[in-house]
This record gives sequence, structure tokens and C-alpha cells, in this order.
Amino acid sequence: MSNLYYIGLIPDEELNSLCVTYKNQAEELFACKAAKKSPAHITIVPPFEIDSSNMELINQELSELVKKYTTLELAIHGWNHFKERTIYMAIEATPQLKQIFTEVYERVIHYVTPRGDRKFIPHISIINRDLLAENFAAAYDFFSQKSLPAKCICSKLVLFSLVNGKWRNSISYNLI
Repeated sequence: MSNLYYIGLIPDEELNSLCVTYKNQAEELFACKAAKKSPAHITIVPPFEIDSSNMELINQELSELVKKYTTLELAIHGWNHFKERTIYMAIEATPQLKQIFTEVYERVIHYVTPRGDRKFIPHISIINRDLLAENFAAAYDFFSQKSLPAKCICSKLVLFSLVNGKWRNSISYNLI
């Protein structure tokens, strides 16, 4: 049986709380709630399907991989957007973050069925593909005026699974 998953890094609790607040504001002001289906995260491997028989292999690969990495301190570079449908916090693509992306992807790709191919643009979405074009200018202006911390700490790599239309933490891997 095949299930849908993705792999991401989880920000520290302070930034996570701020993301929840901003996602709630996006829903209240602009009727955008798709981003609330997933915890705040930086996507490392976008959604993919995996046969349940390969789950243990993925778990072994990720368990081994995280032993090489320490907690990440990442710079937040303000607000940005993908077209007029997604608004996000831009995260600096540091060499270490790029290395994690490359290594995780290379370790899991032969066990999974990717759903599309996306360029690695580190970010945390606040509005995710459900913003109406006529609301984009107001929404982007609103969030562009919201303050963001200069940095965030990521200490967990997470395998998320889609359960009843929401993304849930399936397995967490602590960075050393």
C-alpha cells in the first residue's frame, strides 16, 4: 500500500508559535487556511508516495543521516511569495542546509515515487496556494509589515504523513 509523505525541518517553538499566529490571521483576513493543514516547516523533500514495505528502509536512512548534523541556526530574510498564491518567510539557503537537502534527497529518492520536481527554495509558508489573486496585494502588504526574527533554530528533521487531509508528524529525527 502506498501513502503520501514529505520530509521537513521543524523550526524552534518561538517561530512555530509566530507561524501559527500568522496562519490564523491569514485565515481570518483572507480566508486562507491550506497552510494550516501542515505544521510550520522547511520542506526538504516535497510530497512523495512510498510503499509501506520501504518505510523501515527510509527510517534507517534518515536515522543514520541525522547523526552527521547538529542543530541548524538559519537566517530569515523577510517575506516573499510564489506567484500570487503563496506567501512565505524566506530562509537563507546556507551550505549546510543545501547539504542536508542533497543528502536526504539522494538517500530516499530510490525508495519513493516523487509527486513532481521542485527546486529547493527554503521557506516557511504562511499562505499556501489558496490566496485569491484579487487579495494578493493586500495580503502581501499585510504580512510584509509583520516583524520576523532574524534567525530560527531547527533541531528536528521530520517525516510527515498525510492523515485525513492534514499533515502529521510520523517520525522525528533529532539533529545532534
